Amino acid sequence: MMMRAAVTKWAPLIPFAAVVVGLNVLKSAWLVFLLYHLAIVAVAVMTGRHRRLSELVTGWRTAIGFGAIALGIIGGGLLWLLWPRLGVGPELASNLAAVGLTGAAWTVFVAYHVLVNPWLEELFWRGILGSGGRRISLCDVAFGGYHLLVLARFVDWPWLIPAFVVLTTAAWMWRQITRVTGGLLVAVLSHTAGDLCVFLAIVLHLM
Repeated sequence: MMMRAAVTKWAPLIPFAAVVVGLNVLKSAWLVFLLYHLAIVAVAVMTGRHRRLSELVTGWRTAIGFGAIALGIIGGGLLWLLWPRLGVGPELASNLAAVGLTGAAWTVFVAYHVLVNPWLEELFWRGILGSGGRRISLCDVAFGGYHLLVLARFVDWPWLIPAFVVLTTAAWMWRQITRVTGGLLVAVLSHTAGDLCVFLAIVLHLM
């Protein structure tokens, strides 16, 4: 029990460490995922959460589900509309290449991010670290915060503030959905829809 408490206490720092080491030291977006996702698996095993993976495919409620998916899609649409103001210049492709995202590697990365990452992140943030509280939690803030380490490489810094608010709110929303539905499926599908539309906007602007 003490080990489980210690693991969950420090676990929110894992993605921060993975991003810092993977992007700034190892210069590889793939190694960010390797470090991050292996750590999630390790935390799941150490906390016993790996025995409750059925949560990932339970909790579907039609009205809540389609509403949450729609919100995920809207997020990608907002990125498309705001793109000219974000300060993402023509150097985006070279910035992606600097962390190993070119050609086939970029294509596989997008597919992996959309199809695999949401399942692991929801298991981690809303499953292992989730809580039944109705207010914004430190884990919601940590979820929004670690993304800024990535976004800071690509957008003008003033946009990090609204990005943090949106991501933290999304984390809170997915946690509330999980609390109400009793499962992670709706949060996973909403997260997937958001990631898909965000990457669709990025890919279209790279063409």
